[in-house]
Amino acid sequence: MKKICIIYANFQGRLLAKYLNRSQYFNQEYSIKIFSVHTLMQNQTKIPENLLKQARLFIYQPVKTIHGLHSSESILSKLNPNCRCLSFPSLYFTGYLPQICKNPVNKVIKPKYPFGLMPHGDRNIIKLLESGKSVTEIITILSDPDFYSREFLLLNLDETLAELALRESQLSIKVSQFIRDNYQKHYLFYTSQHPSDVIGIYVVNHILSLLELPKINSKFAANNIKRGVLDDIQIPIYPSVIKHLNLNFVNKKTVYKHTSFCTNKMTFTRYISEYIDLHQSASKSANSYYFKGIKFANKGKFQRAATAFKDAIKVKPDNAFYYGELAEVLQKNKKLDQAETVYKKAIELSPYWVDFYISLAALLIKKNNLRAAILTYKQAAILNPKNDQLYSLLGSALVDYGKLDLAQVAYEKAIKLNPNNSSYYRCLGDVCREKNSLDLAVINYQKAIALAPNSPWLHINLCNTLIQLDKLEEASRICHQANNFKQTNPAYYSNLGDIQLQLGNVDDALHTYQQAIKLNPNQMQRIFTHLGNILQGKAGTSVDIRESLPQAELAAVK
Repeated sequence: MKKICIIYANFQGRLLAKYLNRSQYFNQEYSIKIFSVHTLMQNQTKIPENLLKQARLFIYQPVKTIHGLHSSESILSKLNPNCRCLSFPSLYFTGYLPQICKNPVNKVIKPKYPFGLMPHGDRNIIKLLESGKSVTEIITILSDPDFYSREFLLLNLDETLAELALRESQLSIKVSQFIRDNYQKHYLFYTSQHPSDVIGIYVVNHILSLLELPKINSKFAANNIKRGVLDDIQIPIYPSVIKHLNLNFVNKKTVYKHTSFCTNKMTFTRYISEYIDLHQSASKSANSYYFKGIKFANKGKFQRAATAFKDAIKVKPDNAFYYGELAEVLQKNKKLDQAETVYKKAIELSPYWVDFYISLAALLIKKNNLRAAILTYKQAAILNPKNDQLYSLLGSALVDYGKLDLAQVAYEKAIKLNPNNSSYYRCLGDVCREKNSLDLAVINYQKAIALAPNSPWLHINLCNTLIQLDKLEEASRICHQANNFKQTNPAYYSNLGDIQLQLGNVDDALHTYQQAIKLNPNQMQRIFTHLGNILQGKAGTSVDIRESLPQAELAAVK
């Protein structure tokens, strides 16, 4: 049985978990449980104490004692003495972004923008706006390659790294020297608190070294500097910062990703313009209509939300994210044809934003236009050839369309791009099983289970396939494992009972069916009929299956 590893950190914990899961050796030994410090505090919940006692590896960011039960000191005191503890700092770096500050005008509208439309402030834009500068003037001033001096930027770099070095001085993992050595050639931070995967892999390899496990390959991060776990918002880097810090991975024409505006083609100029628009949102500005639309949509007032989004588009017709919101509420208002047209306009304005294609394809599937949905996924995959999710969705649509050979190719591409997603192997296994390629189905189900050993339905799928191959001894072993999972879904126990019956384990099947009936008494008649038919065939006479069930169990479900 695998040991439990708990990661207790802010959102940066997701980055570590992804790459720890890429280590074959770590996966063989540990099962990861992630707990977000922010989420636990917000929900006033805590890590279960029984899980803390079971943990054998605790990876954490220090949390101050003023946070009481959520402090790292409090949690460390509850761990098993045999648990190994590794600490890493809250990763923070302003070297690329000396202008960063708290945004005084940040629209927080949940759930769409829980942290605001533009969470990060720009002290220079704020100061220039206060001095009465126009948008054009501000863009010109901040685009000057000598806006910041080399001396100022090097001083800022030293200060931010000195602060990080102080934070990490007593911790297991240290990153400040790595940042100093690599900030020029690698894109290390998308924002001041959102490290790239280059940093994530470095920290993970440090952890693996401390555990005396082989390091993972860092090639992925080096070849995909603009992609990453925490890449939702990438703040454009000032031209003067690029020039005076001699940054090799970026230039003044580089474009960035920004989820709030549904684009991965955000230019430095547009970023300034959007920032200023947010700060100057008047009663009849595009943003004011947009925020009004979101509020109406949150209240289920879809017609009024659509009107507000349309008003935003009239003021600023070239912002794709307005169209995305409009299409969504039109769809909720059951105006599918209009929604389709609007999604296509959003794609026209932001052709590299994959979410628009996914939404459009889902809409087309809802309209029973599978062929158009498949073409939409293919178009998106051409524009985003390294997006594994697209190939998985394409595979699912191809299965529904009856194109199993093409679906197999799509899932294989998804796996090649992301070999650590268990659902891709499960889907590929399902396709192989449907094609009667049973040995290949078994291989893929086994790979899925290796990545997600606690997924009960994977065991069901594997067991059924092994029975089809007449590998009953192996099927019985997997069935036994499946029987150890505790589920609340009656269909799970019904399926497991059917498997046990096929394997000839009638007593086990009866017990499992009882659990299914307890969870859903409405399926009792189906199970009785099914069991009766099976046992009648074996006995050659009529059988009343109710006689096989304990009367107490029958009474409990009547």
